[in-house]
Amino acid sequence: MCIRDSENAQGLAALLPAESEQRIGVVTSATHAMRAAQIFAGHFPGDVIVPVPVHYQHDAYLWRIENLRPTVGAFERSTAALHEWIGLLWHRIRH
Repeated sequence: MCIRDSENAQGLAALLPAESEQRIGVVTSATHAMRAAQIFAGHFPGDVIVPVPVHYQHDAYLWRIENLRPTVGAFERSTAALHEWIGLLWHRIRH
C-alpha cells in the first residue's frame, strides 16, 4: 500500500465531518489513480470516491518498424504500469 495515500486518507478523515454519501475527489497521477481510489474507499466506506487523474503519459504512436526496438522511455512506462498492477494486487490481498 502506498503509505502517503494512506496517510492522506487518514488526515482527510480527521478533517471531514462524519457524514455518509459524501463525494470525495482524489487528485493523483493517472498512473496510480485506481490504487489511490481503492485506498481512500477503504478509509471512507460510506462515501463516493471520485478519482481525478492528472499527468497522463501518452505518446502519439505511429506504426513504424523502428518502434519495435526497445527504448528507455518505453521501459520506464512499462515499469510504472507493472508497479501499479502489483500494487493493486497487493492492496486486494491485504485488505
